[in-house]
Amino acid sequence: MTLQPVCQEMFLKTFGISAKRLRVVMSKKFSDLPYDVSCKHKNALNPPNNKLPQEVDDAIEQHIKSFPTVPSHYCRKESNKYYFEKGMSKRKMWKLYNLQEDVRKVSESKYLSVLSKYNIGFFKPKIRRM
Repeated sequence: MTLQPVCQEMFLKTFGISAKRLRVVMSKKFSDLPYDVSCKHKNALNPPNNKLPQEVDDAIEQHIKSFPTVPSHYCRKESNKYYFEKGMSKRKMWKLYNLQEDVRKVSESKYLSVLSKYNIGFFKPKIRRM
């Protein structure tokens, strides 16, 4: 493809586009990025600044797996859900994780997002009615 010089004013009026639009299209065309990458997708090439490394997720998963679990008592055959032992809560687990010396501190929402990947609930004792 060879470039031919044309009158810019005539070119813009013929195609009904603005000078800014032409600059944007030309910068995309002659950039070193793939052609199908638009401006809004260029950010996808760089990870967000606040993204935690995968090692943090792995450490949280190891911490979650370190707690003992029990299978459901009433529906073992129909369900593969497990429960943490009595007295454990999401907040307590998160606090215990952040008390460790050798781990990076994380927010409660980050800890809960990793915890939600597992099919584990928290033991809630049934109240007997007489």
